[in-house]
Amino acid sequence: MSSVAINDDVAFLERYFGIKSYYAYQNELIHHITQKRGDVICRYRTGSGKSLTYLMPAILHNYTVLVISPLCSLITDQVNQMNDNGNYEKIAFNLSSSRCVEEVNDEEEEVFKTDNLSSVRPRILFCTPEKLGTASFRSKLTKMHKEHEFEYFVFDECHLIIESGNSFREEYMKVDWLRKEFRKVPILCYSATCNDFITQELKTLLQMVHPTIFENDNSKKNLFLNIHYVSKHSNDCRCGTKNCSWHSKSDITNPTIIKVVDYYEPGEVLVLCNSRNDVEKMKQHIQNMIPKKKVEFYHAGLDDDSRACIQQKFVQGHIDILVATNASFGVGINLPLVSKVVVVGIPISIQTASQVIGRGGRKGQQYHVDFFVKESDIMKNRIILEKELGKMTANYRKYSTDSFEVVQYLVANSVADKSKCLLNIVLYGVNASSKLLSVPYSDLQDFKKKNLTVRPCNRAKWNPIVKTWYLPPFSENKAVAQWNRGVALCDLCTAPTHCEKCSNCRTRKK
Repeated sequence: MSSVAINDDVAFLERYFGIKSYYAYQNELIHHITQKRGDVICRYRTGSGKSLTYLMPAILHNYTVLVISPLCSLITDQVNQMNDNGNYEKIAFNLSSSRCVEEVNDEEEEVFKTDNLSSVRPRILFCTPEKLGTASFRSKLTKMHKEHEFEYFVFDECHLIIESGNSFREEYMKVDWLRKEFRKVPILCYSATCNDFITQELKTLLQMVHPTIFENDNSKKNLFLNIHYVSKHSNDCRCGTKNCSWHSKSDITNPTIIKVVDYYEPGEVLVLCNSRNDVEKMKQHIQNMIPKKKVEFYHAGLDDDSRACIQQKFVQGHIDILVATNASFGVGINLPLVSKVVVVGIPISIQTASQVIGRGGRKGQQYHVDFFVKESDIMKNRIILEKELGKMTANYRKYSTDSFEVVQYLVANSVADKSKCLLNIVLYGVNASSKLLSVPYSDLQDFKKKNLTVRPCNRAKWNPIVKTWYLPPFSENKAVAQWNRGVALCDLCTAPTHCEKCSNCRTRKK
């Protein structure tokens, strides 16, 4: 394939991506990349075609690029799509194996052959951070760059580099090797949930040089959001949905879950659970209750080939309902058919919740997301978080705690007075932070007394690690205002609109 001018790319857009033109924001970023204007952080919303903006320049100009993704499912999806659409040529290569990062697969052997490096064709190489961490792979990249230079490096779903690297995958924090080894090669970071904190952490970790930040509208106007929540104070759900049967004794066999997934076409329903065991039980229950539907499950306990096959069948609409673990499926994958997402439980962070609600409506169609939550789910998440806090840096500890506080605020506001738009809580919550209070010991008794006069979700809390009182994100606690350090109202408090489509907004309209 010979290099082409950017104005002559319509044929390639149709061939590889099935579209006839760019959106304006895509064209802007592609132009930035092809003009070699340096490092980028792209925070475009879910489903806005982020991957096209780093894949298209390589196809147009025969670039060799390396894409680092923490998700094997996402790599499989992108590699298959690029090569299936390429017809007679293979341009995308999966260089990672989730079984063993030291394993050398056939694609790795092919792409690093010395006699192939001089051929004029694009090479889009994909690997995981684990693969990037191996000495042999790094050596091959260095050798390849000397003979056929990389044009840029991409970190896809880059928020996971920071989030996983600060919790259970320390090797993710070593990806800065790329910048140290290839100082002149631009680094492009992509994520729909690359919030302000993650952005700053990436700048520091990857030593990014004045990166240009690209953003677009993230209002999710095609989303209907429902939160079904019960606690020890409310045995029955108050979501306002007609005939909702979710209650304090409910589990994955609740009939409302079956009701909300029944009336959809093949490939349109994604059900997410927290554990592999729940995934398998849910799959079997749905299959028993709706035998006419083809139901499959997906989690990390399946082998690579099985996961890849199930993923492809679901994306193509050959599976009616897919039940998966929240952590293993969906992030970044193109799911054009999905119009219903059901989550049993609640994510531990508001950033993950934001990712989850972005897994439907990818083609602009209206879609519904239902969370089925019990107070015990919040308690389990709190225990998990508290076990992890001791391993985190001070900054990331605060970030994680604040994120969990927003999740609690979200579910708390799905009951009681329902005055807050639930979608706004999710959208503004990804950047929300707590506020430290200054409470002298002599004021402590008065402070505690006044603090108890407001709703639990707005109360100040004690942080035993840093030994100080703080207001959780979005807290509207005027009772303790005199101890606040003069912080302005949060974005949510001044948010101009309600979505009119979440369970709170719909109930309020009635």
